[in-house]
Amino acid sequence: LISISKKNKVRCWTVFQNRLNEPIVLCKSLLKKKFFGKIEFINCNLNWSRDKNYYDDDWHGRYKSDGGVLTNQAIHLLDILIYLFGTLKNFNGNLKFNKKKLESEDYISLNITLKNNIPVSFIATTRSNKDYEMSIDIFGSKERFKVGGIALNKINFYNKKLNKKYLDKSFRTKFGYGNKHKILISKFLNLKNKDQFELSIEKNKYLIKVINSIYYHLINDNKFYINKTTSILGNGT
Repeated sequence: LISISKKNKVRCWTVFQNRLNEPIVLCKSLLKKKFFGKIEFINCNLNWSRDKNYYDDDWHGRYKSDGGVLTNQAIHLLDILIYLFGTLKNFNGNLKFNKKKLESEDYISLNITLKNNIPVSFIATTRSNKDYEMSIDIFGSKERFKVGGIALNKINFYNKKLNKKYLDKSFRTKFGYGNKHKILISKFLNLKNKDQFELSIEKNKYLIKVINSIYYHLINDNKFYINKTTSILGNGT
């Protein structure tokens, strides 16, 4: 997409709407203030449901055109992890498959160490019987803070006073993709200088490198290649 954009002298942006969720905005602000103390470890979970009918088309659940739960659903959770805490140092993990349902993985479990040495447990699946949760649970030396709900839309400080103070930061949504798409697009359209928009694909290329690296590592040779140029997803790099 970057190559095509340059060739045609146009610009291209992506959408990571959950960055605008009030609990995520609050979390980023509190992290800057070191409100939670030293971050000891993080748990990331996505438990959603996608049945065989969802994958019975020309592109869902295929590595050439889509990928599995990591790229189609959990990409937003992985984006939030990187958005809040920075780049990866290393990882290992495993994929699980339901070949009767889709070609790609419908379960992924990762043990991640971030560049700042924070350990992360990252589990995502579409094997659940319904959409339960997309969450990031942060364990600090001072406070524990979880952004949960079906779409990173609810806060839980495990502290009654703080929960009451920030009650207005949680919101309701029926769907896993949340309700910030229109707000994000409106924000983008109202910017006079579109280059200021943080969601250009050039600025977010690292996330795709991480995903390709995870797939390459878990499917091929168990080596860690964040900058591996060969992509398992179609013909991209």
